[in-house]
Order: sequence, then structure tokens, then C-alpha cells
Amino acid sequence: MRSLVISLGLILSAVSVLAQSPGQPPFEACKPGDFTVIGYPNEFGPKADSKFIVRIENDFVDRFLTRDNIWIPSINAAIERYNGLPGSKWVFDNRGLTENFADFTDGELTIAACGGLFVCPSEPPPVLPPGPPVPDFANTVPANNTVIAVTLISSDGGGKSIGDADIFFNPALPLSPEPQGFQIDFESVLVHELGHALGLDHNDNCVVGPTIMESLIDVAEIKRDLSSAEIEGVRFLYPADTAPAIRVFDRDRALRFDAAEGGRAPFAQQVSIYGPGGGRWIPSVSDDWVRVSPQAGVFPGDGTIEISVEPGSLAPGEHTATVDLNLQGHPGPPLRIAVSLFIASGLEVGDPPFLTGAGVTNGANLRSSRLSGGSLFTVFGVSMATTVAQATSIPLPITLGGVQVLINGVPAPLLYASANQVNGQIPPETTPGAGSLVVRNGFGDSGVVSIRIDPAAPELFLTGDEDGLILNQDGTVNSISNPAPAGTFVSVFFTGQGAVAPPVAAGRPAPASPLSQVIAFVSAEIDGQEATVQFLGLAPGYVGLGQGNIGVPAGVSGRVSLRIRVGDIWSNIGFIYVE
Repeated sequence: MRSLVISLGLILSAVSVLAQSPGQPPFEACKPGDFTVIGYPNEFGPKADSKFIVRIENDFVDRFLTRDNIWIPSINAAIERYNGLPGSKWVFDNRGLTENFADFTDGELTIAACGGLFVCPSEPPPVLPPGPPVPDFANTVPANNTVIAVTLISSDGGGKSIGDADIFFNPALPLSPEPQGFQIDFESVLVHELGHALGLDHNDNCVVGPTIMESLIDVAEIKRDLSSAEIEGVRFLYPADTAPAIRVFDRDRALRFDAAEGGRAPFAQQVSIYGPGGGRWIPSVSDDWVRVSPQAGVFPGDGTIEISVEPGSLAPGEHTATVDLNLQGHPGPPLRIAVSLFIASGLEVGDPPFLTGAGVTNGANLRSSRLSGGSLFTVFGVSMATTVAQATSIPLPITLGGVQVLINGVPAPLLYASANQVNGQIPPETTPGAGSLVVRNGFGDSGVVSIRIDPAAPELFLTGDEDGLILNQDGTVNSISNPAPAGTFVSVFFTGQGAVAPPVAAGRPAPASPLSQVIAFVSAEIDGQEATVQFLGLAPGYVGLGQGNIGVPAGVSGRVSLRIRVGDIWSNIGFIYVE
């Protein structure tokens, strides 16, 4: 007996730009590969046999929108995009056309032209006149029919894994294998729904689109190729027998620790791990000076482990070791993490961090100490990072160049680290009010620095002459030789935006759809005149970077001032050139 547990659909963004599918996973559901999975591990896991037999209802040939057989090639192409992925053993076994309707109890995947949540047409499809093979659909999209397709998924009899899935299309919408004008790309939609059938959820909160599992699609938009997020998700759910079952960020495949001879052990480093849940796992270390916590147990599917080192009586110099992670019974090779430990001799001992008089500043305006949750910051000091490093992956790491920055005891995501400067982001969830900052490296902690977290702390990014970092409406950089025409909109960049909706997790980039906008009241002034604020929020694809789209008032010209306000707080002034 199977029970229906979840349905997932794709929404047309051209009609409802800010629409989100029900049940959008929270940020904490995002796996390190920038994907999410359906209900896992709390409800049920991936399909037990790593395969779905696929049937295609005859409606696609005989009755769906047109009598012409134009759908089957697109269906076959969509199915093949998931078969044979390196590192995965998932298979869609395409058995072709069937006379049977979708059945929630047959354990197979049926692709239906209508039904499920959608009413099937009562009239037969039209016989199209000779001409182009693409049907000439209506040139407008009904506003009350924005859900394009839906996948209904049910668990197996034990409620432990996916047992059945069926895909239904909305026949009221202008789908086409080769979209033109206001038509919707049929293959892109089907590839999305097939991802749901094998266990992938929407990934809007995990990665800046476009991706196959993004919950929105525009008319005529082509999204047929699997992105790295979908590929990693399929590998996660259905790892090949020749690939590691447990996975980590690429940046965590090699960890470095620094210590002083006879000194304390370096702080532990957290590693995000993920893989099929439910099995027992036991980490293996090559040398006893390396420690892993927890040491064994039932693997939860995703979470974190701590890797630490105990220098003990090790001699000064470079030491290397490995940590192997695997699931009991998985035939593939273990995941290997390289660990290096540098122990400085008594003559080479490093110093704990020391913050200079420049202290802690706003990341946009180094003359300001104003900070807010989610804003970028800069710390100046000496003996901070042990190496120069720049973040190369998202989400941002909390350890970079051998240094951490703790905001009220919570590690902050870091963008850049050197001995004298560290750039990062105040965790968005940091509570406004009095706070503390500590810089930590392998040789110790800095003194505690008092900071204040405001509800908002807008500061504009400026160039050397205090000109604002501004883009004109055509996307070019605003300058004395390239002024913005009055009456157009410009984009100004800042940080310290405060609370936004939808919220964005620490160290993650802002989404492009829906845009993440400032919650508080906002306004702007150009040359002392009130200016229209079209948008004020986070710049899509960036961490902690604010963007304001501001209208230039008529009658303004020359080099004039610009500032923005969030709540009761005005930003610093930047200058803009207007013609």
C-alpha cells in the first residue's frame, strides 16, 4: 500500500515573477553541492533500486494539443539526460508508449499529457493544417494557469524510500518542443519534473540560477542541460559502486593546521559531509595525531564532522596524514581528506593575532565602524592569517588562510585573509546590539574587540575621489566621461543593508529570482532631491553586497551627491555624474 506524500510543480515566471512553489526547502536543507532532496532523511530516501521504469501515455500522440507526433523525441531526449551520469548508477528505463493511465501503486513512472491536478480536455485536439511542425498556440498565457506541470510522488510500502512517481502536464498552457514567442519549452519542463521523480527538490535557496531545479521558468526559456547542482544531487542519491559514497566541498579535501612547538593544539576545523543516510560509517586516520569527531555511528545523510590535530611530541616541521571516510558495505573507494600540520620551532613560533588601531570597519567604507547583520566587514591587524588566501567557492568558508573571525562567538564567512587584513561577512542572524569580535589563528586568539551591530548600517562603495561605485542604466560604469542621463535609473552598490526578504543564509549568494529586498523603509536622494527607489536589496549572485536601483531626477546635471537611507539610517555620500 503506497501513500501519496508530496507533489512538486514548476511555475511560469512570466506570469508570476515572485511566485514560489509550496514547500520551498529552507537554507539549511541545501547540501554542499548546491542542491536539495525531497523529504530526506525525515520522510523517505531515494528509490531503493536506483531505477524507474518509464511509460508514456498515448495522449501525447493521439490527444495532447495536436495529433502530430512531435512530443516523443523531446521525451526521449529529456530521459537520456539523467542516464549514464559519471559517479551515479541512476537509470530511467524508457519503455515507450502505454495505453494505461497513471497508477500510484504500480511502482512505475508515467508521463501524462494531463490529469493529476489538471483537467483533461473534453474535446479532441485540432487537426493542424499543413505547415511548420510547431503548433500555433495562443499568443498569451492565461494568468490563472501558472503551474506548468506537477510530479506526484508516493513512498514504498515501508515508507522508507520513493516507491512511485508520475508526471502530469497542464494542457491549458502553450507548451512546445521548439518554443516560439509566448510558448513554453516542453523539454526543459520535463527534465525538471524528472529530477523530482528521482528525488531532487527545488534549489532556489542553494544556488543562483538558472538551473534545472529552479522553481521558476520563463516563456521561451531553454533550460535542458543538467547543471553541476543536479549532477551532484543525482550522485548523492545514487552513488556508483566505483565512486565514494561520502562527499565534501572540494576546498575541504585538503586541510592545513599551524602550531607552535610546545604550544597548544590548533583549533579544530569543521567539514561539511553528505551522502546516503542510514548506513554505518567509520572514519579511518593514517596517523594517531589526527582526530575525527564523531568517531563512528549511523551516517545522517548530511552534517558536519570536526577534524583536529594533537601535536604532542611531534618534531618541528611539516607533517602529513590522511582521513578516509566511507559507508559500511559501500563497495566504492573511501573519500580521502589530506591533512597537513606545520609545527614552528622555538625560533619560528608564530604570534597570536593583534588588532591595530584601524580595528574593525564596514567593508564598503573603511572610515566607518558601522556594522549590521549580513554586512561586509574588514579587520586590520598583524599576525592574523598564516597564509594569504581568497575564497574560491560558495558558500564562503569560515576558516581561510589559517584564521577565523568570531562574531559573538560564531565563526563569520570569510572572503580574504592575510597577515594584516581579513575581509568577511557578519552572519545575517547576528542580533543587533553590543557585540564582540575575536580573531583566531593556530597560535592563539586576539583580544576581544567590542563592536556594535545596528539594524542597518548602509555605506556606499566609493572610488578614490569619493565617487560612488555606480553603473548607468546601460550597464556601463558612471564617470565624468560617461555620465548618466537625467530620467534614467542607475545602480549603486553598498553594504549594511540589514534584514532582507527572502533571507539569505550566511556566506551564500543572493538569489536572482525572487530578488532579496530590504525589509525596512528605504529612500534615496540625488543632489538633495528625493529620488525614486526602484529596488534596494542584495545584488544577485554576490555575498553581502547591496544594490540600489535609483532614478535620476529631471533637471539634475554635473557631479552631484547621492545617498540612500535604510530605516532611519542614512549612508555616506558618494558622487554621481549626470548629463
